[in-house]
Amino acid sequence: EDSQKKPTLPSLLILNGITLALCVPWILYILFNRKGQPFMDPLTIQDIGSLWTLFRAVLNDWVPFLPLMIASLVLLILLPILSRNRKNAFILLAISVLPVVGLYSYCRLLNVTQFITSRYFINSLPFFFVAIYLCLDAIELKSERLKRLVQPRFSFLILFIASNLIILPLYYRAEKQDFRGLVNYLNHHLRDGDKIIVGTFTYIPGILHYFRVAPKNRHYSIPFSWIDPGKEFEFKVSLVGENRNLNIYHSNIPYRRYVADGSRAWIVVGKGSAAEEVGRNPLCVLKGFFDGSFAMFRRFPSDASMYLFLWDPQSPGGKGIDIPIK
Repeated sequence: EDSQKKPTLPSLLILNGITLALCVPWILYILFNRKGQPFMDPLTIQDIGSLWTLFRAVLNDWVPFLPLMIASLVLLILLPILSRNRKNAFILLAISVLPVVGLYSYCRLLNVTQFITSRYFINSLPFFFVAIYLCLDAIELKSERLKRLVQPRFSFLILFIASNLIILPLYYRAEKQDFRGLVNYLNHHLRDGDKIIVGTFTYIPGILHYFRVAPKNRHYSIPFSWIDPGKEFEFKVSLVGENRNLNIYHSNIPYRRYVADGSRAWIVVGKGSAAEEVGRNPLCVLKGFFDGSFAMFRRFPSDASMYLFLWDPQSPGGKGIDIPIK
C-alpha cells in the first residue's frame, strides 16, 4: 500500500527528461541549420492516407487475416470493461494507440508527406500483446465455465499461430518486387537506343541493381533536371554497353514525346490507375506482368506487381500478352 501511495510524478519527469536529452542534438541541429527550407522535397508526393487506413495497416501487420484482426479489436474494446483496474487498462491502450495518432497528426499539421509504414510502430507491439493477454486473462477470471469450454488464451494463441503459418510461407517464397524477372525480360528484348520509362522513381534503383550497375556511394545518385522549370521534371540514367545504349527515365512528361524520334519506349508501371491508363492506349502493347503480391510497404501484404508495356512507333499494334489489367 505504501508503494502505491508514492508519487509517480518524479518518475514521469525523469523518463521525459531522458527522452528530451536524447532529442536535444536533433533539436539543436534544426535550430542552427534550418533557414526556412521546406520540410519535404517538392517532388516527393506521398499521400499518407486517413488515420483509419494507418490503423488498419498496423493491425494488418501485427495480427494478419480478418478473423484474427476482428478478435483482437474485440479484446481491446473489452479490456477496460473487464479489467479490475480500468485506469491502467486505459493507460495501456493509450500507449499502444497514441504513437500512431501522434505521428499522423504531426504529418498532417506540418504537411509532411512522409511514407508511413507499420514498422515505425514496432515499439508499441509488446504493449499491444500485453493488452490482449490481460483481456483474455480477465475473461477467464470472470467465467470459469467459458474457461473450461473454450480456453480463450489457448484458442487465441492457436488462431494467432495459424494466421501466421498461412501467410509466412507465401511471403518467403514469393518475389516482393520482381525486378529480377523484369530485367531478365528486358535483357532479351532491348535494342540499341531503347528507352525505359518507369512510373515511379523508386523503380530505378531496383532496375539498376539487376542491370549490375553498382552505386558509387551508399545510394544511387539519379541525375535530375527541370525540362520546364516548375512544371516538367525528369530523372534520367544513361547506360552504355558494348552492344547497346539505353536511357532510363522517370518524369511527368507525356509518354508520346519520348517516342517522337521513332525510338521504342518500354513503360513500367504498378497496378492501379497508372497501368489502366497506359493499357487504354492502343499503341502500348502489354508485354509482361511481374508479380509482387507479397511486398511490405504501408501494410503487409502490399501488392507491388508491375506491368511492362512496349510503345513501338515503327510497328504499332504488335502482339502482346492477354491478361486483365487491374
